[in-house]
Amino acid sequence: MTSSFTDSFTDPTSAGFATARLDRLYTFLAAATADGRLPGAAIQLGRAGHFLAPRAFGRMRPDVDAPTVQPDTIFLTASVTKPLTVTAVMLLVERGYLLLDDPVYTILPAFGNRGKEAVTVRHLMTHTSGLPDMLPNNIALRQAHAPLAEFYRQICEVPLDFAPGTNIQYQSCGTATLAMIAEQLTGMALPAFLRQEFFTPLGMNDTALGVQDLEEGDRGWSSDPPTPVIRASPLLVKRGGGQGVECRPTDTRNTSVPPPCETRRGTGGGVRGTGGGVRGWSAGDRRGSCDPTGSSSPSRPSGTPSRPSPPAPTCPPAPSSARRRG
Repeated sequence: MTSSFTDSFTDPTSAGFATARLDRLYTFLAAATADGRLPGAAIQLGRAGHFLAPRAFGRMRPDVDAPTVQPDTIFLTASVTKPLTVTAVMLLVERGYLLLDDPVYTILPAFGNRGKEAVTVRHLMTHTSGLPDMLPNNIALRQAHAPLAEFYRQICEVPLDFAPGTNIQYQSCGTATLAMIAEQLTGMALPAFLRQEFFTPLGMNDTALGVQDLEEGDRGWSSDPPTPVIRASPLLVKRGGGQGVECRPTDTRNTSVPPPCETRRGTGGGVRGTGGGVRGWSAGDRRGSCDPTGSSSPSRPSGTPSRPSPPAPTCPPAPSSARRRG
């Protein structure tokens, strides 16, 4: 695999890191991979928009002749992709396709049974729906490479563990249902929607939901070099953007993720993976509006050099197959 990102990095002192503590961390990872506690690891740290060079330890597989982990080895990020599924649905909230407090069955009618009629989109996002984490036959479904539609069909048939909004329980089934909502409203498969609306505009060229675009030899452990993750993460934790990416506030209230982002330049990797426990996917009180105007930054999170980038995300009309609120 060839590196898909080039970056300039900051020395630890300039970034405000304690070098002694960094040394302890790197020493721990080196020892853990040397004695077999971890097969391999890659890490990159950032602070206030300044990023240290990524470090790599161990091998890509347990066997002794496996290739060593490199700074751009792609790791499968598993449940770290849950926020990406949530972000996709939040983009649809911004565009007026749905409200966070819409009952799920009004979008996915088959969901409205066995006490799930009161479950809202918000409940799915906040792990308060009452759905179980995994289906009883989750392992068998994953081994059979069952599609999202089959997971969803079986999710519709399970009862809730508690009344919606009365408790918190981590739930991969909720994230799978959010994926189904995104597909129902857009008429697109979620991996394609994420690629079109986020990964391609942000220049995250080593990013996909699932491993369908990777050659077998590239997969290593999973799917994501550390640099794109650390660069993209500010988009999910604060209103505003990462280095070189501007997120413009809109009309949405009480949102858990920022509104659509705009970018103009860039190269580099991303977040590729499967969502927590469900193979192949995976993470406002009123409608928002996507402002097609506004400025964009001249650079992209992955740094320089950069090549001409695709156009920034805009607000296209709803596809004919999609439901859109008036």
